[in-house]
Amino acid sequence: MIAADFNRFRLWSEVIFTELLGWYFDFGISFSRDSLVLNFTRKQNQTKAIEFKFIDGQITLFPSKTIPQESKNKKNALIQFRELEHSQLIGVKWNFLDRLMVLEFSGDFSIAVKGYGRFSNVILWQNSTQAVDSIFRLHLKSDWDFNLNEDLKLPIHYTFSDFNQEKIIVHWDSLLKLIDNTAETESHSIIPMDFEQQGLFQSDFPSPEKEANHSISSSDTVQSPPYLDVLDTEISVTQWNQFIKTVKYDEINFKMTHTAQNGIETSGLIHLGFLVDWILNSMLFGVVGTSKQWERYQKETSQAILEFYFKKNKESRVAQCKASIKSLNTHIKQINSRIFEIQNRRSFKELGDILISNCHAIKPGVAEPLLYDYYTDQRIRIKINPELSCAENAERFYKKAKKENVELDILNKQLDDASHRLLTALTLLNGLEKCENHADLQALKNVEPPNTSRKAKQSDNLPYKQHFFEGFELWQGKSSKSNDEMLKLAAKNDLWFHTADFSGSHVIIRKKGKAYPSNVIQFAAKLAALNSKGKNQSLLTVMFTERKFVSKPKGANPGEVAVIKYETMDVSLK
Repeated sequence: MIAADFNRFRLWSEVIFTELLGWYFDFGISFSRDSLVLNFTRKQNQTKAIEFKFIDGQITLFPSKTIPQESKNKKNALIQFRELEHSQLIGVKWNFLDRLMVLEFSGDFSIAVKGYGRFSNVILWQNSTQAVDSIFRLHLKSDWDFNLNEDLKLPIHYTFSDFNQEKIIVHWDSLLKLIDNTAETESHSIIPMDFEQQGLFQSDFPSPEKEANHSISSSDTVQSPPYLDVLDTEISVTQWNQFIKTVKYDEINFKMTHTAQNGIETSGLIHLGFLVDWILNSMLFGVVGTSKQWERYQKETSQAILEFYFKKNKESRVAQCKASIKSLNTHIKQINSRIFEIQNRRSFKELGDILISNCHAIKPGVAEPLLYDYYTDQRIRIKINPELSCAENAERFYKKAKKENVELDILNKQLDDASHRLLTALTLLNGLEKCENHADLQALKNVEPPNTSRKAKQSDNLPYKQHFFEGFELWQGKSSKSNDEMLKLAAKNDLWFHTADFSGSHVIIRKKGKAYPSNVIQFAAKLAALNSKGKNQSLLTVMFTERKFVSKPKGANPGEVAVIKYETMDVSLK
């Protein structure tokens, strides 16, 4: 698990207590919003560092390599908590029932580390103003209202006294009240054992003999005995460790037994046994072997992080691959549809041949003559331009036939290319789905899914760049000459775009269905505007019309056209 529970905060506080107490804060630095490194120094230029990482919003702590001073000058470096520089770490506190830890420094500031899931943060608290001075994760705006006094209720914490003896501050009164409040919600009370014989506290407890044989069932309610009415007590680590060695805890019967120096045993029933067990046996350093726990924590957390990023990267690459496959399937479907359309309609060459063979029968001014089709031995009506001669109309059909053949060649090349990329994507997807660990994913690191995005590399054989938007295919001219070539390949009902006042790429929307959706028209207009010499303007006018109203005048320069009629629209480039 990456998420920090209260037990991990206990471990972190122990490690910081044993490793960094008495050290001086050098500087805090971050190179991303998900990482904060705190550098510490002391005599003989010794340095240590810890790093708070935010993995998917969850906070975790790691030892870190010390960040050199020159790293402060890097472009992506952000110095954090300057107010703490040269301050000494003099105390570590944590609330053992919550995910909250405080690092106390000499001077006016403390660092609060809270691990509330995706609301985790590192906060700089100013003692004199009793307010937040700065926060690390700035998007958590509610943390500016964080109140250390309200959020930090510390039954037990570590402190550093006189720089020569570690001490544990035990706030027994607040501890017992906290446990008692929990007990009330469970319809049980807590019967604490007799600490008085150890000589650490003074209190009036109920007689252990009266409670020794009492058992608690789910329906029992035990009257609360008077709790310790003492001030916060300060004891040394040695005293505390000596004391807890005299305590035995029976998890099954919820019973604690204390053996005094005179050998007399006293016992009492308790509720929330797991809590007391944790306090007495797990919480304080020197009892459970913090170094081993820290090593295990680092190993397990590192493994969890690797597993997290493996799953995240795998899911991302699988999703990317599936998106490529979906896009390629759509592209192949469109190509096949266009090829089918060309191959199954009447050939332009055949229509030209029919016109030539029937020239004698065509009367001047007729727009759709009825002619003999010697290919099918039937009659056929052919639409022609009544202002042109029969030979000129036939020549127009032969030119269309030539373009038709060129387009078929291009479409077949596109189909081969798209089919190859689809096979590559399917193979990659199969490999990704079989990945079980980071090493498997690394083996496919250099195998990327085919690029089907708008900026994908286009074939050099095409006079245009292809774009796909909401199921429509769009062409964008690569140069003035390619604009002319693209115009020749466009169908008469395709939609043509160009900026009104600046030179630039021609854009074509291939005809699909009866109407062009407004959002597709806007996309094409913006594409024309962005690929014109007016792209730095805030507002451009783009003209658009059907291809049949655009012609290439004789002797015109490459890219120049004549437009019979058109509409315009304004495109904002802000």
